[in-house]
Amino acid sequence: IDQKGQHNYFLASPFIEAIKYEGITITADGNHVIATTAFDRYNEDKPDQDRYNTLLSWPASNPAEVNVIAASERHGVVSSTSLRSKLLKALSGPDTSVEYLKIEGLAAIPNNKLLFGIREAGASHTNQNYTIKLIEASYSLDNNKLQLQDDFKLVYEFVPPDQVGIAHSLGLSSVEYDKANDRLYLLTSFEESDKPSGIGTYLWVLPLSDMQLKKAPTLVVGADSKPLVFKHKAEGLEILDNNRILVVNDDDRIQTRVKPDEELQERDRQLNESAFDVLQIY
Repeated sequence: IDQKGQHNYFLASPFIEAIKYEGITITADGNHVIATTAFDRYNEDKPDQDRYNTLLSWPASNPAEVNVIAASERHGVVSSTSLRSKLLKALSGPDTSVEYLKIEGLAAIPNNKLLFGIREAGASHTNQNYTIKLIEASYSLDNNKLQLQDDFKLVYEFVPPDQVGIAHSLGLSSVEYDKANDRLYLLTSFEESDKPSGIGTYLWVLPLSDMQLKKAPTLVVGADSKPLVFKHKAEGLEILDNNRILVVNDDDRIQTRVKPDEELQERDRQLNESAFDVLQIY
């Protein structure tokens, strides 16, 4: 990151109007970018909350041409609220009706498929569970505009078994497609208290072929062969090259500790700071 370089802000109206971005991805050909908000708030009597339900796409070379996918307007607010029912239906079963969800990941994979990573699902925002689930939907491009099909379906879910040694309730916090290795990276985090020890994150690898076969992902371990644990709430992941990734943490207001440099002492993280890690995967 060139801290002295020019920053280019995305100021088109759809970027500014949407609230609570949680996932961003790029199509396999590198030509289009897609971003999603959390879809975790909706109220018939509060049209302004529609802004939490927005899916955007734009040509990678021209963000000014951003479009709201499946756009509808309510009291002057343009959003993608029509997608809520499709996402909730995909999460619901024959005996259960899901009325609440929270998206925290987005990944475009080959064959024009889009994966939505679901962190929370349940009857309401006060009655929900952490989840590790992926909803898949097909997309097409028409006149350089991305359109979603109506084939939303739950294609993957995972509950970590007790034997892997993780004594936490985990929710998905990021999903990213690794094109070079045809696999997904999954970040799963826990939030158990407002103390630094009450948050943490684990990293998993899931080949696309294993996702299709509903196989469990592989837990990433450290050099000591023990599960790699981030002492932060990791929420962002980016592929740097064939075996390096960037993980960005968002600890909210929890006063976690950071060690910015090997030569410096560990200190409290300031609230305007975000710790990040660069990992090499073997």
